[in-house]
Amino acid sequence: MKAMTYKVSWFENTTPQSVFFHSLGHAKFFVQRLQRDKNCQKIFLEETEAQAA
Repeated sequence: MKAMTYKVSWFENTTPQSVFFHSLGHAKFFVQRLQRDKNCQKIFLEETEAQAA
């Protein structure tokens, strides 16, 4: 069984952060929220395929 996972990564001030989502819509919404914060920079959205054992 395969599932898509979306990783949002960013720097808040100088600290790297990341969070995972199972929904592309939720990940995109989170990216939009981060873009409004002037302390958040270098925001990336990565799509990966996860396999369940």
